[in-house]
Amino acid sequence: MSHRALPLLALALLLGCTHWVKDETVLLAPAPEPREQFQIFTAAGTVRAHGVRSDSMSLSYVSYVLPPDCDSCRVTIPLATVDSVRTSKLSPGRNAVLGAVIITIMYLFKDYPSDDGTY
Repeated sequence: MSHRALPLLALALLLGCTHWVKDETVLLAPAPEPREQFQIFTAAGTVRAHGVRSDSMSLSYVSYVLPPDCDSCRVTIPLATVDSVRTSKLSPGRNAVLGAVIITIMYLFKDYPSDDGTY
């Protein structure tokens, strides 16, 4: 692999530093940010969603691959069928450690020639 590809690898790894946290408050609170990502677990399966809204009887969402403001794409399910909800959270600590490791690797490989012999 060319050392010029390392920044792209670093970006891909940093974007992957998120984790999921169980969040029952989303069912009680006002509507979260439209682009906030959720995993909704029901007996029928798991859905990755955003644009989540809830009331005392139902939960509605838009699939994560569709725009959150697409009202015709919105799915509504009874709240009683929802097993749990998890939300995606960034991990600043993981990002910092991973960034330090990647910067160190890039520094160590800066003097090695790429595949075509250039530096």
